[in-house]
Amino acid sequence: MPEALLRVNELRKDFVVGPMFRRKTVQAIRGVSFVLNKGETLGLVGESGCGKSTTGRAAIRLIEPSSGSIEYDGVDLASVGARDMRRLRQDLQIIFQDPYASLDPRMTVEQILTEPLGIQKIGTSAERRERVMDIIAEVGLQAAHAARYPHEFSGGQRQRIGIARSLILNPKMIVADEPVSALDVSVQAQIINLMQDVKAKHGMSYIFISHDLSVVKHICDRVAVMYLGEVVETASRDALYEEPLHPYTKALMSAIPGRRGAQKRITLKGDIPSPASPPRGCAFHTRCPSAMAICKTTPPQAIETGGRKVACHLYN
Repeated sequence: MPEALLRVNELRKDFVVGPMFRRKTVQAIRGVSFVLNKGETLGLVGESGCGKSTTGRAAIRLIEPSSGSIEYDGVDLASVGARDMRRLRQDLQIIFQDPYASLDPRMTVEQILTEPLGIQKIGTSAERRERVMDIIAEVGLQAAHAARYPHEFSGGQRQRIGIARSLILNPKMIVADEPVSALDVSVQAQIINLMQDVKAKHGMSYIFISHDLSVVKHICDRVAVMYLGEVVETASRDALYEEPLHPYTKALMSAIPGRRGAQKRITLKGDIPSPASPPRGCAFHTRCPSAMAICKTTPPQAIETGGRKVACHLYN
């Protein structure tokens, strides 16, 4: 039986946007629940704007959730104070999507990697430098790169620096927020292989956020599919790719080029509704080819079927 590392339950995040007197609430994530097991890679997939990145950041309190519970290794992160949260940051790290914007252009690679060790008061100056050089070598960079600045590197090299920064504190869990989407295909393969090697060596867990279903299939153990701030289906990678259940998941899978056994491409009609004004009932009913009358009025509850969870009235 797998051991849970992170339990997220009914997580919500609302943003208030717009000018004074015309402000409105955007429901970025709406009651998201999932479990991340120790040593596992959980994929979060869905169209742009579905709340994947917000979910990943809220799960490690990089942004504060509006409500819901986050239990990390038996600790309720929602109730942890600033001092204890800083200590827990050693275990909870993130790889950002943009490998250039996430690195301080005024700092060398050595300074970027040394800074977290200084904040956490880990080691002497000599020990920190040794740790930095070890991590630089582990991610496939050279010792000479330590004295260079981010603008002196290619996109793939900058992402390696981002991975090194996430590893420097020996975390137990990393949120990888579309870590290869800004890279060329050949470089994507290198970074994915590096992440898998690092995971195998350190035994950590990943939340892997992506809209590229081919990459997700290659790296993830389980997958959670999101639509308009909600998780609509969660299953093992093999089960999801072999037989998707939710109509939205079926549409996503039908769009994978060259997928064996794929049915005809499912083209969804209309646009994604605004998170500032989500539809009543099932959020997907405005685009769903299988929508029923109940879908327009009653939100479906996630039920377990065949070792997976799906939120759809077709299975309720």
